[in-house]
Amino acid sequence: MESIQKLTYDDFVLLNDHLSFHPGGLIATFNLLSHTPNINKEQTILDFGCGSGITLSFLKRLGFKNLIGYDKNPKAIEISKSKHSGIDFYNNLDEISEGASNIDLILLESVFSFNDNDDLETLIKSLHEIIKKAK
Repeated sequence: MESIQKLTYDDFVLLNDHLSFHPGGLIATFNLLSHTPNINKEQTILDFGCGSGITLSFLKRLGFKNLIGYDKNPKAIEISKSKHSGIDFYNNLDEISEGASNIDLILLESVFSFNDNDDLETLIKSLHEIIKKAK
């Protein structure tokens, strides 16, 4: 019997190409943006943990113009770039940090739910760097 490779959450989502597998998803993001004062469609939004880019694609269809996606999974970024034009996708946090002064809003849809503790520590440090540069 062949051994079965462990599928991560990221792999599962990418293989199945579904809109969302996490709690809330697009509806939660839409509700958040609908109730956030002073957010406009010209501001820069970073989706930290963008997966396959579905949320950013949704925001683009709503008319948001300056959208950035980051995901630690290179396969997710590759898929995002091939499916969603007009959105900047990155797999390198240093590249995002360079332009962080332009970021107005950071979305974190379920990022903390789908990472282990070691990854979370790295992600939190990265977020701190981005936020410091955005001020």
